[in-house]
Parts: sequence; structure tokens; C-alpha cells
Amino acid sequence: MIENQGKIAALRPHLEKQRTDLQRCFPFLRLGTLGAILFVHLLGASPVSRASSFPPANQVDRKPIQSTGPESLAVGPDSDNKVVRLRVAANSRLILVEAEFADTEAKKERGLMFRKSLPEYSGMLFVFDPPAQATFWMKNTRIPLSIGFIDREGRILEIRSMKPFDQNIISSISNRVAYALEVNLGWFDRHGVRLGARIYGIPLLSGNSELHADRVSRAALADK
Repeated sequence: MIENQGKIAALRPHLEKQRTDLQRCFPFLRLGTLGAILFVHLLGASPVSRASSFPPANQVDRKPIQSTGPESLAVGPDSDNKVVRLRVAANSRLILVEAEFADTEAKKERGLMFRKSLPEYSGMLFVFDPPAQATFWMKNTRIPLSIGFIDREGRILEIRSMKPFDQNIISSISNRVAYALEVNLGWFDRHGVRLGARIYGIPLLSGNSELHADRVSRAALADK
């Protein structure tokens, strides 16, 4: 017995050195048996659940719910076109529309001429400063369109339909039109946008580049 204890005592420094070396290589051994088991469990945990929380981009549902997104950032082929992000009030939600901003005479005259298609959540916003009676036609325009005539506060005054290549003049009834928004034919009806609905994010008149965006939440609640 005494002889065995002597052998154990002689081996103890060697065993302590081995334990120290093991703990240096595997730090979780310092945590004890329970800690080691927990560490191994965490080490083997799969990150798939976190990584798969968001679907791939090609599977994202772009159907408008609450504040919705457009299908495309670029509406037309002209690289110098300015695009504004509009939020159109429809029932209890805001629909996001990205519209080219026709703020020069050249852009107004060209409009959506020669375009082959228009994404569902895209359009063209025309500005009239000062507000006036607005007139449009569909010369060289192959896309059937709906147009909303809008006052300087962003409220839709009138909604009209326009046929491809129709050269008859379409005039607003109101002489208070500050903006006009062209979208695909039937867009306003499809998304529940009615006369009197507000459009937010429209640049202010008279050279003021600030947007109505900071008033969206407060004004949207007031419209209910």
C-alpha cells in the first residue's frame, strides 16, 4: 500500500503537467464535466435556423402590404432621370411608387413616349408650377395609362384613363393641378386609391427640394 502511494506521488507532477497541457489545448475542460458537455453541445449547434430566417431575394413576396416596395428603381432608359419615392395612401396602407420626375419642359413633352412597358410600382410625376389646368395626350405612347391630377397639398383631384397613341387632348377639369402622376392603366382601382387620397413624398413647388416625407405618419393617421 505504502509502495503504491509512493508510485502515485511520484507520478503526480507528470499527471499535473499533462492536465495543464490538455486544458491549454481544450479550455472548456476547465469548466468541469457539465461545462464541457454544454460547450460541445454549443459547438455542434447548427446556424441554419438563423441563416434561413429570410427567404432568398427571388422568393420575396412583393405584393403590397402596409408600406410597399416597387419592382424596379429605374423606370426608363435615360440615365439622367431623377426618381422620387412616393407613398400613395390606399385604405389603411401606403403604397410605395418610384416615379420619374418630369420637372423640365423637355421631360414633360417626352413623357413616357416610346416606352415598351412600365413596372407596376413605377410611374412618371409631372410638376406644374404655378398650378394650372393640365393637358395631356398619348402621341407615340404605346402603354395604356391612368393619370391622377393632384393639387399642391398632394391630394388626388381627378383620375382619368388614356389610350395608347390617342392624340386627343385630355384636360383636367380643375385649374389647381400642381402635379400629375402617370401609372399603368387601372392602377388606382387595383390598389384601392380613391379621389381625395394623399400622395406623400412629392417635392414642394417653387424650387423647394424638401419632401413631405416627414409628415407621412401624422398625416396618414389624420386621413383615416
